[in-house]
Amino acid sequence: MITKFTTFDLTDQHYLMRYVEDFIYRVYYPDGTSNQGLYTYSEIKNRVKRFCRTNFPKGLKNIPTPLKLYRLLNVENEKDINRGNLGNHFVGNKRMFYDEEFLESASILHGNDPIKKFYLVTVETTADNLDIDQILGNRAEYPLEYEFTLIDDTNLKIINIEELDEYFYLE
Repeated sequence: MITKFTTFDLTDQHYLMRYVEDFIYRVYYPDGTSNQGLYTYSEIKNRVKRFCRTNFPKGLKNIPTPLKLYRLLNVENEKDINRGNLGNHFVGNKRMFYDEEFLESASILHGNDPIKKFYLVTVETTADNLDIDQILGNRAEYPLEYEFTLIDDTNLKIINIEELDEYFYLE
């Protein structure tokens, strides 16, 4: 059973597919039954394998170096952004934030937090900073959220912070 995965292995599709199958058994079927009960083994396996074979930013194939990612923050003022700890959840395509359905599914709109001001943060990191297990688990459970989870959010290169109009997603 493969229990360790590095981004180097992203280039080896055979190894990646073996890892995906082991990951699904380990996380979703450790005792032979589904933990979630929402999807069949076949559905999860096909979804995750398709994600691994899809080009970035909607998948793990052909991840660029450096890796540019985007995060939407809801804060009172730009000075309230903690630049040393931006959070671990990013997307690879900033156009995702202009999709109202995505914003609702990610609880950005109509969530529990009152809307203050939205800031789009662009960062650079390396593929080695991707938390592959977390990403595969998110894709298995939330197939419409093309999210990339980072291992470490404290050492990111901030490229840009842009304040967005209150109704930017309606443009």
